[in-house]
Amino acid sequence: MNLSPLRKTDIKVGAPLPWPVYDNRHKLLLREGFVVETARQLDQLMQSGMYRQMLGAGDTASPEEKDKRGAGAQTHIEQQKKMTFAEIGMDIGTPIQLQNSDNPSAAKHFVRLIGYAERKSLLLTHPSEDGQILFIKEGSGFRCSAFHGKNAYTFDASVIKPQLLPYPYLHLEYPAQVFVSMIRKAYRIKTAVVASVGPADSDARCACHIQDMSMSGFMIQSPEDISSLNEKLHVAFRLSIEDEPSVFELDTIVRNYQPHIADSGKTTWRLGVELTGLEKEQRRLLEIYIYRNLLEHI
Repeated sequence: MNLSPLRKTDIKVGAPLPWPVYDNRHKLLLREGFVVETARQLDQLMQSGMYRQMLGAGDTASPEEKDKRGAGAQTHIEQQKKMTFAEIGMDIGTPIQLQNSDNPSAAKHFVRLIGYAERKSLLLTHPSEDGQILFIKEGSGFRCSAFHGKNAYTFDASVIKPQLLPYPYLHLEYPAQVFVSMIRKAYRIKTAVVASVGPADSDARCACHIQDMSMSGFMIQSPEDISSLNEKLHVAFRLSIEDEPSVFELDTIVRNYQPHIADSGKTTWRLGVELTGLEKEQRRLLEIYIYRNLLEHI
């Protein structure tokens, strides 16, 4: 049984648990249907570390609940097989998420793959926060998560040695095995990114929100009727990537267009747009942003 760490937001106080909860040694802590009655009780449980079975075969939760637990990662991930790290063929520079394997509520840090020596060590950039190198203790254990191609990968590894010279990086032990999860649908994340949008052949623009993102296109909600089907639109927005603001000015084509009437009676317009002519650097930065959001929910 493969376990995935639970976050505090995954458990609703006063509601029956939809699945059993385990500790990091696969020992059953709470049975399905158990009710966490108070916020204080939940805090105490989280301190000891709580896990549930990873999504895949044997996960009987409804599609709606899976989407809620995913907090916006609109993917269907199914556990399939195990591989060695060398078999993955992971590219140098691939973002990898690290989280303390003994503390699922600990902060997650993103690093990059520098290289590896087969059956010996993985070399990763050193975790940092606000531009400062974090203290990493030799022997620290991490749950590592990454995307490559159309698969998600998770594995556990301990720090052999943190190295600060000639530049900061980590030697992690070579993982004995890597769990491979196939992503059955396009990578798509829910967002609330503020953007400006308007016809490509005009300077007219209006403020809008990008509701979801994928590498192929966005869903945009606009307060104004600014487009029609198959029209070219210019979309501009800013994302924080690798602790730096990145500005995107992208050309798109409207592939889906429909009015939406809110409960208040106010009408907005939802535009499904396809990205066109994405430059190499824009694609790289957008992939990093989307992958990082997806990795939060593996």
